[in-house]
Amino acid sequence: MPRTAAGPVEVAIIVKPDSKLQIWCEAGDVDLSRLSGLRPETRPGSETYSKKNERGDVVYGRHSALRTFDRIHRGDALRFVPETVGEVDIILNALANRSMP
Repeated sequence: MPRTAAGPVEVAIIVKPDSKLQIWCEAGDVDLSRLSGLRPETRPGSETYSKKNERGDVVYGRHSALRTFDRIHRGDALRFVPETVGEVDIILNALANRSMP
């Protein structure tokens, strides 16, 4: 997703059956005041590959689709779970314009 001053923003939209839509993005420089009260879950980069399964294998700690991204794969991220199409619009507009004053 483009932005005007600071380069592209990595954003992942996760849609799967029987689950709520998720929007993931890089955590840096997001102006939460532009989100009309919507509050994302902060997910630190340290959570990736920090847990083990029952066999003792190290596992990825986020949605598996995020492994294909350069920065939200391991970096600090925000996870939104919007309830309405209007909330999706607010989130994507805020992310697209996050570097603007």
